Amino acid sequence: MNKNFILINLNQTVSKAQLVEQKAERSRWALFGFVVIIFLGLTASSYTINKDIHELRDARVATIEKIKQDTKALHKEGQIDISKKNILQLSKLESGQILWSPKLQALAKITPDDMAVTELEYKNERLIISAISKLHPGEKEFSVIDNFIQLLKNNSEFADDFKTITFLNSERVRSKGQEMLAFRVIAQSNKKKIRRK
Repeated sequence: MNKNFILINLNQTVSKAQLVEQKAERSRWALFGFVVIIFLGLTASSYTINKDIHELRDARVATIEKIKQDTKALHKEGQIDISKKNILQLSKLESGQILWSPKLQALAKITPDDMAVTELEYKNERLIISAISKLHPGEKEFSVIDNFIQLLKNNSEFADDFKTITFLNSERVRSKGQEMLAFRVIAQSNKKKIRRK
């Protein structure tokens, strides 16, 4: 009697299953290791950024404190004792002054194109404006002067410091065949002269 035996190597089957399981286990560990590395990288990056932000904040706080201390030191050094008397004297002085820059700018703006201011003289609280203007045919002398006086009176920037603006004198002149009108206007200041004690 001839017996045929079939040999099955059970170790080989177990070995293949183990190989598959080991491969799967390695993949899981590799994935876990990758996730851990990413986590550690993010943690390190977050720590570095946090540290930089804290250092920057500390530097700014230190700068602000230094500026505050410097400002206090400057205040202590530059303190000026201003008494009520000094303030009142300054107010009195300012109220007696005419600010000429805005007045001259206003005068330049309102002077007609065919007229020129030739001289300004301020004496004894009076401003004398000398001007020359073209006279157009049929135009009356006084209407030219009156129009100019009205322009001065109606401009608050110019007229505010003057109580009156009036005609002083005029004369006709000829220049290069053109008839011209030379005239002077006087503006009386409403500021009182400050006398120094």
